Amino acid sequence: RSYDTEILRSRFYDEWGFENDARRSAQVIEDAEKTEISRLRKIEECKLAHRRAKQDAEAAQWRETHEETQYILKMMRRAGVVDGVNNPPTKPVELPLDEFSAKHIVIRCVSKSVIGEKNISDSDSTATSVDRGLKLNINLRNCCETIEIQGHQIGVQGARILSRNLLDGSCPKLTRLLLGWNNIQVLGLKELMNAVASKDIMSSIKCLDLKANSINSKGLKYFQAAIDQGSLPFLEHLDLSKNPVRSDGARIISHVVLGGRFVCLSTLNMDACQIDDAGIHALFSCCSAPKFTSCLMPKARSLSAKRNLPSGRLLRICKPWPGILKV
Repeated sequence: RSYDTEILRSRFYDEWGFENDARRSAQVIEDAEKTEISRLRKIEECKLAHRRAKQDAEAAQWRETHEETQYILKMMRRAGVVDGVNNPPTKPVELPLDEFSAKHIVIRCVSKSVIGEKNISDSDSTATSVDRGLKLNINLRNCCETIEIQGHQIGVQGARILSRNLLDGSCPKLTRLLLGWNNIQVLGLKELMNAVASKDIMSSIKCLDLKANSINSKGLKYFQAAIDQGSLPFLEHLDLSKNPVRSDGARIISHVVLGGRFVCLSTLNMDACQIDDAGIHALFSCCSAPKFTSCLMPKARSLSAKRNLPSGRLLRICKPWPGILKV
């Protein structure tokens, strides 16, 4: 028995020695790897410091040389030795646009003194004192073949001028009106919708982009009033994203859909519109209507309401969730 005990004890010591040696070897390897990583890191830091010092030296030398060169040129220019050195850059000259055949145009508001000619809306009695000093850079009455108008920071005044031009029958073939990021606000949308509702214009519009124009639910009421009168019957794409329409605006859009006014609409974008549970629930009820896909919006492909303010509780309660509504 004592012999067996000694054998077991020797085996235990051997195993313990093997494990201790393996542990020490692993610790040595780990320490070596840490040392190598620290060395490589120091090398990279030294290279980066050297590179930065070199760049700073080159920049300082360039500034010194540039200042000296400018000083010499200034002296030579005063003495009349050189002429036309470092002249201010000339303004880019815009190529003349063939308004009669242009398919796509970009409009913006300019001062009448810049154009140097009489505005076509000078005789309009509805022009305000602010608008009388502005006009569009393009005479829309000549744009008979235009199918797309894109605004460039036209603002409320530009939207008012554009609506008057459209009332006069300009751009009869217009199908795309892109006014995103133009800050037309509620007053600008009101002018456009009043023009749309007062006369059968823009009936061929298929794409209307009103993204990021500071439009709230009050502005959407003007949009609803125009739609209820049968305006924009062939509208296929509507972008209202990044406007603070909130839940009241979502309810207005839901009422328009349930009224059967968007039968041709395929995409509706209401992303980042500050819509909370009430508005999301209104959109959910609208998309869950029995005749939504068959009668209300038969061509609908996407109704996006992402980056809004729905609660998790609402998303758990509203089931089954319609696949067309993206939240």
